[in-house]
Amino acid sequence: NNNILIFPPHEVLPYEELSHDFQIMKQRIEVLSRLAHINCHKYNYNEETSLSPLIIISTYQAILPKIMSCKHFYERHLELEREGQLKVEHFLNYLIEQGYRSSDLIETQGQFSQRGGIIDVFPPTEENPLRIELDGDRIASLRFFDQESQRSIRRVEQVLLLPRIEINSKLEAE
Repeated sequence: NNNILIFPPHEVLPYEELSHDFQIMKQRIEVLSRLAHINCHKYNYNEETSLSPLIIISTYQAILPKIMSCKHFYERHLELEREGQLKVEHFLNYLIEQGYRSSDLIETQGQFSQRGGIIDVFPPTEENPLRIELDGDRIASLRFFDQESQRSIRRVEQVLLLPRIEINSKLEAE
């Protein structure tokens, strides 16, 4: 059921520099994204989901850590569209601010790599990395690929990138 969501606790505290379980991080980011869309009145309900309440199952350990407000979390979503504009320097800064880590080779969720006009990003909510091919500042192609073979799995016209982190130290100062 799409209206029952599980918001699990972190295995480690979000402020610690230890590795987080990517499945837990993915699940938490997906729940926060759904709540952010609902809170900002941007979520597109279909008739089936609009009639049903949203149920979130969690523990006090999961909701205790301070996280970004729904508004701030939603504002950090980035929609990319084929044929859309993308300034590489701004995009790479966005990725770093949202908790993605630069890497020569994409191995796990939350990493990105740039080689010329190609940027690979492994969103925390996806099973496969995304390859963005640029022609100048224009997005020529968006496609998910197999990280082992580097072969395309599927092309997409648009994709929504979500923050990799729930906490933004810049926002805590505000």
